[in-house]
Amino acid sequence: LYFRNDEGALAAYARVLPAGVTHPTASIGRVIAVERGRGMGQRIMEEAIRVAQQELDADVITIEAQAYAQGFYEKLGFVRTSDEFDDGGIMHVEMKLAR
Repeated sequence: LYFRNDEGALAAYARVLPAGVTHPTASIGRVIAVERGRGMGQRIMEEAIRVAQQELDADVITIEAQAYAQGFYEKLGFVRTSDEFDDGGIMHVEMKLAR
């Protein structure tokens, strides 16, 4: 999924993967909001959740969030399900959203 800004440049991006590709559940990954502070991160996540639930019939969605962004994902309903772990030098946590 992606959103473009008014000038046509990439503004936000996310991958939505079916169960069994990277996790036993559907998952969302590589969430990027190029233009911070404009609500694009929330918009792309809401759309990714919609796609996972409606098009992939996901009851549970797993993400591996950068630890500093945990609060952002909690506002969307995700719950932390792991201790912090290092992924490429950046601390992450696993989080899940259940319908």
